[in-house]
Amino acid sequence: MLLPLAGACTSITQSKAVEHYDNGRAKDDKDDVDGAIEEYTKAIEADPKFVKAYLNRGINREKKNQYDAAIADFTKVIELDPKALQAYMSRGASRLFANDLDGAVEDFTKLMELDTRPAMQKVYYRNRAIAYEKQQKFDLAAADEKKAADLEKGVR
Repeated sequence: MLLPLAGACTSITQSKAVEHYDNGRAKDDKDDVDGAIEEYTKAIEADPKFVKAYLNRGINREKKNQYDAAIADFTKVIELDPKALQAYMSRGASRLFANDLDGAVEDFTKLMELDTRPAMQKVYYRNRAIAYEKQQKFDLAAADEKKAADLEKGVR
């Protein structure tokens, strides 16, 4: 008798998670960043493996310059879905803003491995070049800028 009840609880919990996620999206649409974060947090509390809720909460935390919290959310997304391209991109950007330049380089490099589309490769090389410039690794930055420019020529 406990098994069906447990299944029902899971379904109710997932339903609550989706409800809070949808509320978070509605808050996003109204540019209510704090409200969106609150709703995504409730979705995560209801379903701790809700990847999209972590991703969207991280994006909103980044909007508030809460880079460490955003990085933690994007890291959780990557733990749950190691091929989540948007999580690597967002975490790389947050790491750039937080001055975790080695981490940013790591994320943009990983994106190059995971996503070989030339149009996106160009973006990843440019972002990594920014991290290299901030590290004063100008030769590496110039090489990445050249690679991005070469890809741009090939994309057109």
